[in-house]
Amino acid sequence: KQSKKKSKSYKSVKQTNKTDIKKPVFNSSNTKQSEQSTFENTIRKIIQSELKLIFPALIT
Repeated sequence: KQSKKKSKSYKSVKQTNKTDIKKPVFNSSNTKQSEQSTFENTIRKIIQSELKLIFPALIT
C-alpha cells in the first residue's frame, strides 16, 4: 500500500512541474488573443450553419 501511495504522489508532483514549465511560455495577452480568435471562429461557424439552414440555396 505504501509504495503505491509514494508513486501516486510522485506522479502528481511530476504533473505540477510540467504545468509550471508550460505556464511562462504563454503570455497572458497571447492566451487571451487565442481564446478570442477561437471564440470568434466558433461564432462564425454557428452563424454559417444557421445561414445554411435559413438560406440553403444561397450558400453552397
